[in-house]
Amino acid sequence: MWDTCRQIAAPPRGGTPDHVTDHVTDHVTDHVTVDGGTFHLVPDTGYTMLIAWLAGADNLVRIPDHGQHTVRVITTDSTGTRTDTEPRTQHDQDIIDDGIDDYLAQAGVPAPPRGYRWYQRLPAAHHTRDSFDTAINTALAERDPRGHLTEPHELVPALADITTAQYA
Repeated sequence: MWDTCRQIAAPPRGGTPDHVTDHVTDHVTDHVTVDGGTFHLVPDTGYTMLIAWLAGADNLVRIPDHGQHTVRVITTDSTGTRTDTEPRTQHDQDIIDDGIDDYLAQAGVPAPPRGYRWYQRLPAAHHTRDSFDTAINTALAERDPRGHLTEPHELVPALADITTAQYA
């Protein structure tokens, strides 16, 4: 399914293709408008990538990832604790991608191709990623109030039903 998602060319420096409008925060585009439809950045986690996969190829676009990413580094020493940001290295990205791949494998879902930022069209009732994620998590908590569904393969049937209902 990942390979059938629409791929959008990476925006040129200082501009975007005519059919894409990007909205940048913290050096990473948090949503893009493609041919009039808004697609929101899928966070770099196995859980959110699973939900994106369940939403289907028609609700996803991918853009080659040339963004400037950072990682937060917390240092504690004799002078105290401080938080800094540093550029994300390829090794950092490999750790993130490996975690996503492992999570999806446990769910029985193929790994997405690496080197892309993934964007998801949200259901009409949701105008922000936070709203959509809250709806998914609330529905999951209602379906599994004791939190017994913890492993990716256990979550797939519930998340598939919830995601389908969100897009209905």
